Amino acid sequence: MHWRAKEFSETLTDADWLSESDARVVYDRVTPLMSRDHYGLEATAVRDLQRIPADAAATDWLSSRIPQDESLLLIFGSREVCRVPAWAFHEHWQDLFCPSRDDVVIISERGGWILFYCHEDEFEYGEPMA
Repeated sequence: MHWRAKEFSETLTDADWLSESDARVVYDRVTPLMSRDHYGLEATAVRDLQRIPADAAATDWLSSRIPQDESLLLIFGSREVCRVPAWAFHEHWQDLFCPSRDDVVIISERGGWILFYCHEDEFEYGEPMA
């Protein structure tokens, strides 16, 4: 078990880590949506980009965009992808990510939107164009 899975096991017991091969497939799917020039989403691949600091106000902002009944994929890298229920994400997001350390892509398994948490402690949200 890698260190992030151990860390999550204390906070998020509903986390289900994908195999490395499945993680790679998901990672490759979101890579074109990420900017190569800055930490964040690619404006030419994601429409209706919205940014917000990851502070207390973000809880309501996230709730208005991410339905509680979805299954989410948290993508930390090409070998670290975790499946979590959206309700658990909403309840624990402030405990899951560490400013200055984590850059995380979050997507719904249903598709339709993408969320990026930046190590600078802010979120970007948008809809993939493809």
